[in-house]
Amino acid sequence: VGSKLYVFGGTDGTSPLNDLFVLDTRTYIWSKPVMKGTHPSPRDSHSSTAVGSKLYVFGGTDGTSPLDDLFVLDTATNTWGKPDVFGDVPAPREGHSTSLIGDNLLVFGG
Repeated sequence: VGSKLYVFGGTDGTSPLNDLFVLDTRTYIWSKPVMKGTHPSPRDSHSSTAVGSKLYVFGGTDGTSPLDDLFVLDTATNTWGKPDVFGDVPAPREGHSTSLIGDNLLVFGG
């Protein structure tokens, strides 16, 4: 987002993580910002798509089961949110990808 690279979650080889690191690509300095709001549970194999100043994080696995939840990180305010979603929610999945097409976030595979 802009000149910053956001890295959320993943695994330490033993269990899933839910920390967030930010790399400023102009200075190559990593930071771990203090976050507000409802943050995602630990996960890996999720997807993340940038839309303006927001990052949409979908699904993944908690190390036991695939997930189907959606979280939004507002990078302008360092605030996580969990929006109410409606309609045909995709089945829980991990190892998928997401892309923004127009105003739609499309989920592929998993």
